[in-house]
Amino acid sequence: MRKTLLALLLAAGVTPALAQEKTFELKLSHWVPASHPLQKALEDWGAAVEKASGGTIKYKVYPAQQLGKAFDHYDMARDGIADVTYVNPGYQPGRFPIIGAGELPFDGARRLVSEICREGDEGRQVLPGLHPFALVVPLAYQEDNGAG
Repeated sequence: MRKTLLALLLAAGVTPALAQEKTFELKLSHWVPASHPLQKALEDWGAAVEKASGGTIKYKVYPAQQLGKAFDHYDMARDGIADVTYVNPGYQPGRFPIIGAGELPFDGARRLVSEICREGDEGRQVLPGLHPFALVVPLAYQEDNGAG
């Protein structure tokens, strides 16, 4: 009886240690090309997680919509297709209303640009030496960047 109890206690003590030795593959998915800087950032992050876990958590990065279209990345994380995904809330208008507040017109820098453009020479005195064209082009690019 004593040997059976000792064997059960030993088995119970060893089982959690064996469970920790199993490896888990963390799936990281994004929709930008593999040449994008995000790829390197995710690889570095995955390597840091692997090192911190003592090798029990491995990682694999799936770039360029390999696991799903850009539009689907939020749902892919929710449904367990990937563990970590890169999401662009602008691809799903109305789904993330709080984030959508950042897309409202005339906030922050856009307000400054519109003020400078509207006021002409007087507006340029807000930031001496600034030409409205230098700000308008990047902001237009930023606003249209996620539109597809």
